[in-house]
Amino acid sequence: MKKLHILNILLTLFMLWAIMFKFEMTEVLDLKISDLFYKMRGEVVISPQVIVVGIDEYSLSTLEIEGDTWPWNRDVYGKLLQKVFEDGAKVVAFDISFTEPMDEETDAYFASTLLMYGNVVLGTYLINDKKTYELFNRKLREKIEQNRTYLDYAYKMKNFREFSLMKPFKVYKIRPVYEPFAVAAYSATYEIGALDSDGTVRRIPLLIVEEWSSENGISSGILPHMNVIACALYLGANPEEMLLDFSKRFVELNGKKVPFDNSGYMHLWYYGKSSSVFKEVPFYDVITGNFEKGMFKDKVVLVGYTATAKGLYDLRITPFSNEEAGVFIHATAIQNILRGDFLKLLSPFCNGVLLVCLMTLLGILANFKNRFVNVVIPTIPVLFASISYILFLKHVYVSTFYPVFGYIVVGSVKLVSDFLSESAEKRKMKEFLYRYVPDRVA
Repeated sequence: MKKLHILNILLTLFMLWAIMFKFEMTEVLDLKISDLFYKMRGEVVISPQVIVVGIDEYSLSTLEIEGDTWPWNRDVYGKLLQKVFEDGAKVVAFDISFTEPMDEETDAYFASTLLMYGNVVLGTYLINDKKTYELFNRKLREKIEQNRTYLDYAYKMKNFREFSLMKPFKVYKIRPVYEPFAVAAYSATYEIGALDSDGTVRRIPLLIVEEWSSENGISSGILPHMNVIACALYLGANPEEMLLDFSKRFVELNGKKVPFDNSGYMHLWYYGKSSSVFKEVPFYDVITGNFEKGMFKDKVVLVGYTATAKGLYDLRITPFSNEEAGVFIHATAIQNILRGDFLKLLSPFCNGVLLVCLMTLLGILANFKNRFVNVVIPTIPVLFASISYILFLKHVYVSTFYPVFGYIVVGSVKLVSDFLSESAEKRKMKEFLYRYVPDRVA
């Protein structure tokens, strides 16, 4: 029994360490349980406020036949804006980048449509580290550094002192959108950020810290994600006045509060395989008007590469798919914000306290040798997993792997130990009886 208690204590200490320091092996196993919960729940039927315009193989090949090979001239994007806004779209966000000039005439046309319609967010990419940025041509760096329009959307902040307690997604430089477009539309990064240990996308950053702007004293460098600006425009909030509260950990958009964790990430609530949840319309069909009228009314329109766009790889792993186009992850994030659907994860501290309580209970039960206790011990992890699943359905995920694993290991050792002990006692009793009474009596 003493050895069993030592095993319980050592295992509890190991799991506490794994929870607090995010030990990769056990963290992946815990994340897989959340994926299992998604599959048990199945697809959620919603009325999406987001629609995807797909840059797919059909659109790429058809425009190529018409003489416009990839990357397309910018006039096609102007035609797209005209079609969707005339059909009633509220916001358009591009999950593609416009960082360099192309044809002067078509660039000018696209810039004029951006000015005309207003509610457009242009995505762009990141330069992650300083060494990579310093490899850029000096004249290009100077040109990039003069283009600072994206810094206009830096968050207004509250309780900034608590920012030091966070571990946000940091990059050295955001590559700005081509300046004539940047002054005519909103711009921000579309990067998905750091993936989970198993390479799956379960969260997305609401804030990105650009070190270059803070290093040079130009701005705080704490900037919003493209999805946040798109939601702000949809909700009627001014993207230049978005409030970030570091104490309560939320972004406020016209009264709607969007929570984030200690790393500045929002945890996604997936409705199912996103490509079957959100409607997708081929880019070419939109610019030629080949779509049902009213389809885009009051919608956020996301433009990006889909799974069929060969050579334009932007596929990700989600709990529902191993090949989900990145644009659908952005669609899920925007829909989460607009509907208020967020998956809340218990903090490591709360998960640790819960683990200690459950393992202490197991230590107490291990002191008893009777069949009732041996029946109760296996039912506790089943009950805990069931409660955890019910909480998951209410958008709260409790780390389930650790208590269940602890009960399986220690409980199994106790049951086997009790069985062996009981067998040894029976054997001794038989030997005693055979020694003093006839075999038939024994």
